[in-house]
Parts: sequence; structure tokens; C-alpha cells
Amino acid sequence: MKREYGEKDQINTEKVILIALWTLATPRFITWPSPNERNLVANGFSRYGMEKVIGVVDGCHIPIKKPVTQGADYFNRKHFHSVVLQAICKSNLLFSDVDVRWTGSVHDARVFRTSEIYPFGSALCEPDYYILGDAAYPCKNWVMTPYTNNGH
Repeated sequence: MKREYGEKDQINTEKVILIALWTLATPRFITWPSPNERNLVANGFSRYGMEKVIGVVDGCHIPIKKPVTQGADYFNRKHFHSVVLQAICKSNLLFSDVDVRWTGSVHDARVFRTSEIYPFGSALCEPDYYILGDAAYPCKNWVMTPYTNNGH
């Protein structure tokens, strides 16, 4: 199996084992807070003065070697080649969602809008819970972002 992230980036035994572990761990450890768990997660965030928060979202760039094809798609605003990792984290520092499908040139807002969580966000954060995001993310009834006073 050949991946498109680099000239010699073959899937080796170590990667096969990591993929297998990821597949086994995902349904067990990377889970959205259940209705019963929401209060526990929100209480964890309330220690920091954030009420009704059940997750924080952000993206980061995972550096890669320049791909053989479509290198410009992987070149990010920080001037290196990458793939974007977006994660939503609970107050206990465990992931509730992870998305690693996009090239480095893709903006955090687009990664979020195309994530599996986005279409269901309002329902997942009901009633009256929300996630926190930085200014790159859209402000929604279930996503709280910083307020920018642009004078209008």
C-alpha cells in the first residue's frame, strides 16, 4: 500500500499495528459525552470559570514531507507541508472527536464544517451546552467563539 504523503512513505508493520490499535480504541476512548456524562465534563470546565462547556475544539498542523503530487495543497500558512488534525477535547483531556482528513492548506473553519460532528452539533450539545473554539471557528448556538468588536 502506498500513501501519497511522501515518496517512500510505505505502510510498515509499525503503522499497521498503530492503525489496528486506533481502530480498536476509537469506539471505546474517543467518544462524545453521553447525556449522563455531560454534567461531569461541564463540571470539569466550570473549575476554570467556563459554565456549560462540554468540549474545546482546535486544529493543529502535523508536519509531513513534501508530497510527490499536489504539494501546494499540503503547504500551510505557517510555511511547511502538513495535514490538519482537528480535535475536540473534554475537561479530563480525553478526545471526544478527532478529524485528520485535510491537507495543510485547508482552514480550520472548513475542517470543522465538514467534520462528522458539525451536522449534529446542535443536537449533541443540547440542552444549553456548547463547545469553545477560537476565532477561526463559526459562532453557533452550540459553538462559543471570542467576541470581536470591529466597530459595527
